[in-house]
Amino acid sequence: MVITAYVDDMLIASPSWKEVDHTKAEIMGKWEMEDNGLVKEFLGIKIMQDRSQSKISLNLTAYIKGMVSKWLEKPNEKSWIPMQSIANTVGGNKCTPERAK
Repeated sequence: MVITAYVDDMLIASPSWKEVDHTKAEIMGKWEMEDNGLVKEFLGIKIMQDRSQSKISLNLTAYIKGMVSKWLEKPNEKSWIPMQSIANTVGGNKCTPERAK
């Protein structure tokens, strides 16, 4: 079982429905909690489940767009440091802010 909590968001995952239901009941017995059913999104990350193939896929597009708009809304020289690091790793050479744009 995996329980992930961030501020007022919680995700409970387990191969056993019985274990999840028991854990939710225990938590709801102590704190106010809303059960939103099967997870579709958590902290800006879209979660897709294919139970027939026992697969879970994570789509971070919305999360990435949120981070880009947050940090590059008013870009300055420091804003490009992470981009330069990524571009240098992928491209193998120095990346200037002008080249990254």
